Amino acid sequence: MSSLSIPSSLKFIAPFLAKGSEMQAHDAVIAYFCNVYAAQLAVEKGVADTESRTFLMALLERLEQEKAALAGHEALEDKAVSKAYVEQFALNIFKRADDEDRAAKATINTARSFQAAAVFMETCSTFDDLDDDIAQKIKYAKWRALEILKAIKHGQPVKPVSSETTPASMNDDDDGV
Repeated sequence: MSSLSIPSSLKFIAPFLAKGSEMQAHDAVIAYFCNVYAAQLAVEKGVADTESRTFLMALLERLEQEKAALAGHEALEDKAVSKAYVEQFALNIFKRADDEDRAAKATINTARSFQAAAVFMETCSTFDDLDDDIAQKIKYAKWRALEILKAIKHGQPVKPVSSETTPASMNDDDDGV
């Protein structure tokens, strides 16, 4: 969707479109589902202004083209396979970030990986309601990304998490992460 800028009323779908664009060259299936979820969110919210409707129509047209280009790919033929494909991709990114974090090697790239994992896990909502485990991992990934970024911003060492770190210490707000 790089040819059109995202209208301000649809900025909430920007993370999904950004990841979709980023993934296009690496994994077109993941890119497609990020874009599908962005479109789904926009439709659910409703688009009232002309600029947003035009943007959404362009996005839907692009999705049709992407789907045609991916015709025959197993991950697009079956909903359960699609969900498993996206979920496994997201969990792999989450695990890498979490392993790095727990090994006390967290960097800004670790925070970015947590953010990316959260976006990809949220994309699983396009298939059905999120499993509780995935919902908790999204919350955790956003929290850890924020904690890592805060430490880096303030010039402090990133404190690694331990098995004793509990979700109760996480903030409920996203704080822009």
